[in-house]
Amino acid sequence: MIYGSNPRDPLGLNIYTPDITAIMQSGNLYVYGVNNPVMFVDPTGLFIRRALDAVASFVGGVVHGVGETVTYGTLEPAINSLNTTSPPNPTAYQVGRIVGNLGTGYAGAVLASCGVTGGIATAPTGVGAIVGAGVTALGMSIAVSGGVAAVNNTIALASTSGSNRGPQPPSKLKDGERVKTPESHPGEFKKNSDGSFTHDKTGWTAKEHKGQNPHGGPHWDMAPPRGSGHINVGPDGNVFGGSR
Repeated sequence: MIYGSNPRDPLGLNIYTPDITAIMQSGNLYVYGVNNPVMFVDPTGLFIRRALDAVASFVGGVVHGVGETVTYGTLEPAINSLNTTSPPNPTAYQVGRIVGNLGTGYAGAVLASCGVTGGIATAPTGVGAIVGAGVTALGMSIAVSGGVAAVNNTIALASTSGSNRGPQPPSKLKDGERVKTPESHPGEFKKNSDGSFTHDKTGWTAKEHKGQNPHGGPHWDMAPPRGSGHINVGPDGNVFGGSR
Protein backbone atom coordinates (compact mmCIF):
# COMPACT_ATOMS: atom_id res chain seq x y z
CA MET A 1 0.00 0.00 0.00
CA ILE A 2 1.29 3.48 -0.83
CA TYR A 3 0.98 6.27 1.74
CA GLY A 4 2.05 9.55 0.14
CA SER A 5 5.42 8.67 -1.38
CA ASN A 6 6.10 5.79 1.03
CA PRO A 7 5.24 2.08 0.64
CA ARG A 8 3.46 0.97 3.83
CA ASP A 9 2.60 -2.37 5.40
CA PRO A 10 -1.26 -2.52 5.07
CA LEU A 11 -1.65 -4.44 8.35
CA GLY A 12 0.95 -2.97 10.70
CA LEU A 13 0.92 0.53 9.20
CA ASN A 14 4.71 0.58 9.23
CA ILE A 15 6.65 2.53 6.62
CA TYR A 16 9.64 0.57 5.37
CA THR A 17 11.19 3.15 3.06
CA PRO A 18 12.85 6.47 3.89
CA ASP A 19 10.54 9.40 4.54
CA ILE A 20 11.50 11.62 1.62
CA THR A 21 9.74 14.67 3.03
CA ALA A 22 12.03 14.52 6.07
CA ILE A 23 14.85 15.81 3.87
CA MET A 24 13.28 19.25 4.29
CA GLN A 25 13.77 19.13 8.06
CA SER A 26 16.51 16.61 8.78
CA GLY A 27 19.26 14.61 7.14
CA ASN A 28 17.89 11.52 8.89
CA LEU A 29 15.41 9.83 6.56
CA TYR A 30 14.05 7.54 9.27
CA VAL A 31 13.52 10.21 11.90
CA TYR A 32 9.77 9.50 11.98
CA GLY A 33 10.42 6.03 13.45
CA VAL A 34 13.40 6.83 15.69
CA ASN A 35 15.61 4.92 13.23
CA ASN A 36 13.50 1.78 13.62
CA PRO A 37 10.65 1.69 11.05
CA VAL A 38 9.98 -2.00 11.75
CA MET A 39 9.29 -1.67 15.48
CA PHE A 40 7.61 1.74 15.65
CA VAL A 41 4.20 2.48 14.14
CA ASP A 42 3.38 6.07 13.20
CA PRO A 43 0.26 6.20 10.97
CA THR A 44 0.32 9.97 10.46
CA GLY A 45 4.09 10.41 10.51
CA LEU A 46 3.76 12.98 13.30
CA PHE A 47 3.62 10.99 16.57
CA ILE A 48 7.34 10.59 17.16
CA ARG A 49 8.08 14.21 16.32
CA ARG A 50 5.36 15.45 18.63
CA ALA A 51 6.50 13.13 21.42
CA LEU A 52 10.09 14.31 21.14
CA ASP A 53 8.92 17.93 21.01
CA ALA A 54 6.91 17.39 24.20
CA VAL A 55 9.85 15.78 26.02
CA ALA A 56 12.28 18.48 24.94
CA SER A 57 9.81 21.21 25.92
CA PHE A 58 9.17 19.61 29.31
CA VAL A 59 12.89 19.35 30.10
CA GLY A 60 13.43 22.95 29.02
CA GLY A 61 10.56 24.02 31.25
CA VAL A 62 12.01 22.18 34.24
CA VAL A 63 15.36 23.94 33.77
CA HIS A 64 13.56 27.28 33.49
CA GLY A 65 11.51 26.54 36.61
CA VAL A 66 14.57 25.66 38.67
CA GLY A 67 16.39 28.76 37.46
CA GLU A 68 13.57 31.18 38.16
CA THR A 69 13.07 29.68 41.64
CA VAL A 70 16.67 29.89 42.84
CA THR A 71 17.08 33.40 41.38
CA TYR A 72 13.70 34.53 42.77
CA GLY A 73 12.58 35.56 39.28
CA THR A 74 15.19 38.32 38.96
CA LEU A 75 16.44 36.99 35.63
CA GLU A 76 13.02 36.69 33.96
CA PRO A 77 13.18 40.02 32.08
CA ALA A 78 16.57 39.07 30.65
CA ILE A 79 15.35 35.59 29.67
CA ASN A 80 12.25 36.96 27.95
CA SER A 81 14.28 39.52 26.02
CA LEU A 82 16.53 36.74 24.69
CA ASN A 83 13.68 34.44 23.65
CA THR A 84 13.40 34.34 19.87
CA THR A 85 11.22 31.24 19.48
CA SER A 86 8.42 29.61 21.41
CA PRO A 87 8.94 26.02 22.64
CA PRO A 88 7.71 23.25 20.29
CA ASN A 89 5.09 22.27 22.87
CA PRO A 90 4.20 25.31 25.02
CA THR A 91 1.90 23.30 27.32
CA ALA A 92 4.58 20.70 28.10
CA TYR A 93 7.07 23.51 28.66
CA GLN A 94 4.78 25.24 31.14
CA VAL A 95 4.07 21.99 32.97
CA GLY A 96 7.81 21.34 33.20
CA ARG A 97 8.31 24.84 34.52
CA ILE A 98 5.78 24.21 37.30
CA VAL A 99 7.48 20.90 38.13
CA GLY A 100 10.81 22.74 38.34
CA ASN A 101 9.26 25.30 40.69
CA LEU A 102 7.74 22.68 42.96
CA GLY A 103 10.79 20.43 42.96
CA THR A 104 13.15 23.25 43.84
CA GLY A 105 10.71 24.60 46.41
CA TYR A 106 10.55 21.16 48.02
CA ALA A 107 14.35 20.98 48.09
CA GLY A 108 14.33 24.38 49.78
CA ALA A 109 11.91 23.11 52.43
CA VAL A 110 14.15 20.10 53.08
CA LEU A 111 17.16 22.40 53.37
CA ALA A 112 15.27 24.55 55.88
CA SER A 113 14.39 21.47 57.90
CA CYS A 114 18.03 20.41 57.95
CA GLY A 115 19.00 23.90 59.07
CA VAL A 116 16.58 23.78 61.96
CA THR A 117 17.73 20.31 63.02
CA GLY A 118 21.40 21.19 62.71
CA GLY A 119 20.94 24.50 64.48
CA ILE A 120 19.24 22.86 67.46
CA ALA A 121 21.80 20.06 67.64
CA THR A 122 24.73 22.47 67.62
CA ALA A 123 23.10 25.31 69.55
CA PRO A 124 25.49 25.02 72.51
CA THR A 125 28.41 25.91 70.23
CA GLY A 126 26.89 29.20 69.17
CA VAL A 127 28.45 29.11 65.71
CA GLY A 128 26.39 26.07 64.76
CA ALA A 129 23.20 27.83 65.74
CA ILE A 130 24.07 30.83 63.55
CA VAL A 131 24.88 28.62 60.58
CA GLY A 132 21.72 26.60 61.15
CA ALA A 133 19.64 29.77 61.19
CA GLY A 134 21.23 30.93 57.95
CA VAL A 135 20.57 27.61 56.23
CA THR A 136 17.00 27.64 57.49
CA ALA A 137 16.42 31.15 56.15
CA LEU A 138 17.88 30.24 52.76
CA GLY A 139 15.80 27.07 52.51
CA MET A 140 12.61 28.85 53.49
CA SER A 141 13.18 31.63 50.97
CA ILE A 142 13.71 29.08 48.17
CA ALA A 143 10.61 27.16 49.27
CA VAL A 144 8.49 30.33 49.21
CA SER A 145 9.96 31.39 45.85
CA GLY A 146 9.13 27.99 44.36
CA GLY A 147 5.60 28.06 45.74
CA VAL A 148 4.86 31.56 44.45
CA ALA A 149 6.34 30.81 41.02
CA ALA A 150 4.37 27.55 40.79
CA VAL A 151 1.11 29.32 41.57
CA ASN A 152 1.79 32.08 39.02
CA ASN A 153 2.78 29.60 36.32
CA THR A 154 -0.25 27.41 37.03
CA ILE A 155 -2.52 30.42 36.61
CA ALA A 156 -0.73 31.31 33.36
CA LEU A 157 -1.12 27.73 32.10
CA ALA A 158 -4.83 27.68 32.92
CA SER A 159 -5.29 31.04 31.23
CA THR A 160 -3.46 29.96 28.10
CA SER A 161 -5.28 26.62 27.91
CA GLY A 162 -8.60 28.35 28.25
CA SER A 163 -7.83 30.94 25.60
CA ASN A 164 -6.24 28.59 23.07
CA ARG A 165 -9.54 28.25 21.27
CA GLY A 166 -8.97 31.10 18.88
CA PRO A 167 -10.11 31.02 15.26
CA GLN A 168 -8.74 28.12 13.25
CA PRO A 169 -6.29 29.17 10.53
CA PRO A 170 -7.31 27.96 7.05
CA SER A 171 -5.20 25.41 5.18
CA LYS A 172 -3.80 28.09 2.87
CA LEU A 173 -2.33 29.83 5.91
CA LYS A 174 -0.59 26.67 7.11
CA ASP A 175 2.62 24.93 6.12
CA GLY A 176 2.12 21.43 7.48
CA GLU A 177 1.41 21.77 11.21
CA ARG A 178 2.75 25.32 11.45
CA VAL A 179 1.10 28.64 10.67
CA LYS A 180 2.69 30.86 8.07
CA THR A 181 3.94 34.25 9.27
CA PRO A 182 5.45 37.27 7.51
CA GLU A 183 8.79 36.05 8.88
CA SER A 184 8.58 32.51 7.51
CA HIS A 185 6.74 33.27 4.24
CA PRO A 186 7.43 36.94 3.40
CA GLY A 187 6.38 36.47 -0.21
CA GLU A 188 2.78 35.71 0.82
CA PHE A 189 2.27 38.80 3.01
CA LYS A 190 1.78 42.45 2.15
CA LYS A 191 2.88 45.12 4.59
CA ASN A 192 0.25 47.70 5.58
CA SER A 193 0.72 51.37 6.43
CA ASP A 194 0.22 50.71 10.15
CA GLY A 195 3.07 48.17 10.25
CA SER A 196 0.83 45.09 10.22
CA PHE A 197 0.76 42.51 7.42
CA THR A 198 -2.03 40.92 5.36
CA HIS A 199 -1.85 37.42 3.93
CA ASP A 200 -2.55 37.55 0.19
CA LYS A 201 -4.45 34.26 -0.06
CA THR A 202 -6.61 34.40 3.08
CA GLY A 203 -6.86 38.05 4.14
CA TRP A 204 -5.62 37.22 7.65
CA THR A 205 -3.71 40.04 9.33
CA ALA A 206 -0.54 39.68 11.39
CA LYS A 207 0.90 42.12 13.90
CA GLU A 208 4.32 41.52 15.44
CA HIS A 209 5.07 41.70 19.17
CA LYS A 210 8.71 41.72 20.25
CA GLY A 211 10.56 41.41 23.55
CA GLN A 212 8.97 40.94 26.96
CA ASN A 213 5.18 40.73 26.96
CA PRO A 214 2.35 38.91 28.77
CA HIS A 215 2.54 35.99 26.35
CA GLY A 216 6.12 35.15 27.31
CA GLY A 217 8.14 36.03 24.21
CA PRO A 218 8.09 37.43 20.68
CA HIS A 219 5.06 36.38 18.63
CA TRP A 220 2.55 37.38 15.97
CA ASP A 221 -1.08 38.28 16.70
CA MET A 222 -2.98 36.89 13.72
CA ALA A 223 -6.67 37.47 13.05
CA PRO A 224 -9.12 36.51 10.28
CA PRO A 225 -10.57 39.18 7.98
CA ARG A 226 -14.09 38.59 9.30
CA GLY A 227 -15.35 37.64 12.73
CA SER A 228 -13.64 38.14 16.06
CA GLY A 229 -10.71 36.69 17.92
CA HIS A 230 -7.07 36.07 17.16
CA ILE A 231 -4.29 33.54 17.67
CA ASN A 232 -0.79 33.98 19.07
CA VAL A 233 1.82 32.48 16.76
CA GLY A 234 5.49 32.11 17.69
CA PRO A 235 8.25 32.93 15.18
CA ASP A 236 8.53 29.19 14.50
CA GLY A 237 4.85 28.94 13.47
CA ASN A 238 3.52 27.24 16.62
CA VAL A 239 0.20 28.49 18.00
CA PHE A 240 0.41 28.92 21.78
CA GLY A 241 -2.61 31.03 22.63
CA GLY A 242 -5.55 33.00 21.35
CA SER A 243 -9.09 34.10 22.01
CA ARG A 244 -12.42 34.29 20.27
